[in-house]
Amino acid sequence: MESYRDSHVGEDRGLSYDAVQATKVDALIWDIFNKDLVDQQAQSCAERGGKRYLDFACGTGRVLKVGQPHFPESLGVDISDDMLSVARDRVPDAELILADVTADPNAATGNFDFVTIFRFILNAERPLSMQVLAWLAEHMQPGAVLVGNNHMSRYSFRGIATVISNALLGTKLNHLSRSEVIQMLEESGFRVRRWTGYRVLPSFRGKPLLGRRVQGALERFLHAVGIGRLGSEHVFVAERV
Repeated sequence: MESYRDSHVGEDRGLSYDAVQATKVDALIWDIFNKDLVDQQAQSCAERGGKRYLDFACGTGRVLKVGQPHFPESLGVDISDDMLSVARDRVPDAELILADVTADPNAATGNFDFVTIFRFILNAERPLSMQVLAWLAEHMQPGAVLVGNNHMSRYSFRGIATVISNALLGTKLNHLSRSEVIQMLEESGFRVRRWTGYRVLPSFRGKPLLGRRVQGALERFLHAVGIGRLGSEHVFVAERV
């Protein structure tokens, strides 16, 4: 079975990844919810004196670009040089490091005040996720902020469909519950301060079933009335204990 370490390594993976993701609901949810959340959390951290920012598994730099302007020092770490080649153009003022920190813990040194980790905890195999969270904890002072996501909550509508698909069709689609993610974070030295859910409406092959404009407006409404917690995309804000 291929490790998540290898899933985005290869020629032209960065450009193809960006092109595919741009058409999906993931990009819609990022644009209308998660982008502002990361921006607000980064600004709040910087106003409290935070200086160093790390985007772990930064890929093509979508998340890094939002957090970078708030900090005098910003780093992105990823295992795929092809993904980083896109990030270099997108976030030219950030330092980008090609490394697997579980194999080379000293690839990035010092402590970080603000860290983002999106689309990793769910996708990576559990031992790898725990290794990475432990590494992050070692490089964050108490009170430092970690923002990340679980993009397939088990007890959402899509998560339940995923569980059924795995059971009946033999698929091997990842899903995590809120309690599992919180346990992983707590075992690694973090305390969750905020938990928010999005992405309630269905999609077709990952794309907005109702179109980007209508689906975005309805997702905003569902979130506003408190139904977002039933969505498949969950975002947490945690602090290093």
